[in-house]
Amino acid sequence: MLERKLKWSHLRALNELYTKEQTSAQIQDNAFIQHLKNKKRLIANKPGYQNILIAKPGYLQYYQDNFLKAYERYTLFLQSNNITTDGRHRFDEYDLETFAFIMERKEEILASVPSIRQFSSRMFKEKGSKYLDTHPGIASIVLNLLNLEAFPGSDTTENQWRFVIDHPTPNLIVLCENIANLKRPWVARTHKIELWYVGGNNTTILEQISPEKLEIPLLYSCDWDQHGLEIYKRIHEIFNSKNKNIQILTPYNQECFLPESSPNHGSKWKDLHITHQWKSHPFNKEQTNLLSKLINNKQWIEEESQDLVQLLQYNGFSV
Repeated sequence: MLERKLKWSHLRALNELYTKEQTSAQIQDNAFIQHLKNKKRLIANKPGYQNILIAKPGYLQYYQDNFLKAYERYTLFLQSNNITTDGRHRFDEYDLETFAFIMERKEEILASVPSIRQFSSRMFKEKGSKYLDTHPGIASIVLNLLNLEAFPGSDTTENQWRFVIDHPTPNLIVLCENIANLKRPWVARTHKIELWYVGGNNTTILEQISPEKLEIPLLYSCDWDQHGLEIYKRIHEIFNSKNKNIQILTPYNQECFLPESSPNHGSKWKDLHITHQWKSHPFNKEQTNLLSKLINNKQWIEEESQDLVQLLQYNGFSV
């Protein structure tokens, strides 16, 4: 399935096609727009006008099913935070979801603000630690959302952010190495899942989990690389001391592996097989086979490549 990778100008133009059934916005250089035009045949050039796109039969329903709710959510967020909604902005959907997450967790973030590169590597992981440095417009929006003039020059010693998507009666608790799933809280809440962010050095917050929640199945979702598995080892030890098991979730899509040397990825497998780094490892046969394959081929699997609901279902949980 082709990734959308749409900037705000593309989203505005697609909405204009929905509301006015045509747009003169210059968006035809985008791969997803070309997909809608040439593969799905839901939009087309207006006869005699190569710079104008028109909606074809089926587009309105397609837009309602795939874009309308998200566009309304984005627009409301931008307007509520005094960010203009014109087409000049260069942020994309990933940035918009990150802005919303930052605003929702503003209090926790302000309690311990790291340097711009550390902030970027955590909040904009997909785009890397230099993203905010090289995109001052995005950095400016982030600072405005946080009511800050600048990021600190160096990292604070403690960055124990308690990022949690709470649920009053969760059926499952999933600990996440990355914040991607926490940026889409409606998915977790709809399926009665509680999410905790435990990436980086954030594992000590697990001491805050109440005793009653230890009665609920605890699961761990992560990048399948050296760093992700090292975090799992620390988490496993924490809960082992509480006589509680925590299961790592096996990727359902094991063909979406990436090379160890992929951009913005600094984790490298150690020479010693990961299972040998445990006194008694908790991995099943499928997991050990997958680890062997990844280590031998110097590859890894990104947490964000696995849809949360499908991931849980693949691992035997009804959600």
